[in-house]
Amino acid sequence: MIWKIIFLLSCFDVLVNAGQPSPFFEEPPSRTVATVPFRTLQEWAPTLQLTHITNWTTLQHEPDNDQKDAAEFALKSSKCPTNIIDMLVWRSQINQWPDHLKNTAGTGPNIDNIRTLTCRRIPGAPIVYVGYPDTSNDVTVATVPFRTLQEWAPTLQLTHITNWTTLQHEPDNDQKDAAEFALESSKCPTNIMDMLGLNSHISQWPDHLKNTAGTGPNIDNIRTLTCRRIPGAPIVYVGYPDTSNDLLDQVFVKSVQLEVF
Repeated sequence: MIWKIIFLLSCFDVLVNAGQPSPFFEEPPSRTVATVPFRTLQEWAPTLQLTHITNWTTLQHEPDNDQKDAAEFALKSSKCPTNIIDMLVWRSQINQWPDHLKNTAGTGPNIDNIRTLTCRRIPGAPIVYVGYPDTSNDVTVATVPFRTLQEWAPTLQLTHITNWTTLQHEPDNDQKDAAEFALESSKCPTNIMDMLGLNSHISQWPDHLKNTAGTGPNIDNIRTLTCRRIPGAPIVYVGYPDTSNDLLDQVFVKSVQLEVF
């Protein structure tokens, strides 16, 4: 599996501009220019300029909301596929990074390892993308999916959802693609990924999780479920090994970040 991540910096020191720092929005793209996003990661990533960072001390490993909003805007302006923008912004936070990019305490970046990465610059902001098609970044962090549901499910963190109002009971194709990407990143067994994606639609839910008309969720019953969080996305898995769920096997997709205890 090829992993994908963005790094946010408060300014850039790069070889392409002779080490002169760039402010957070050095040449902000016009907010009035409509852009048609690329359809896939494979189309978008190669259009980004390869960049060698000479100073990583300005790396923002816990970006604030304003920085995340700026990153989202820059990604949209770069024609990033819409179905991966939320995931990339989410993964700018250090708690979503692979372990080898963190220090031993897991509280800060491992600059030595980060310096080895191949980076691609997001235009108009000090943000770099790390991932496809730069295979040099994949070797040390390649993940092998679990072979069975029984091996995978217990590795997911138990999560109690406090707000189900954003539950997407009819997720669109972009949301399904994002769910598939998150499942792949969590090492979900490949033989059940399509089934989980299919089961995210209300038409595939058991009757007791639907309202009496069968057209919307029964929130009261859904609140009783034991959920396991899929890292890096507002998606939860409901099923094995939580027998209170009657051995359901499905994922629920939410439109915004999970609200949890």
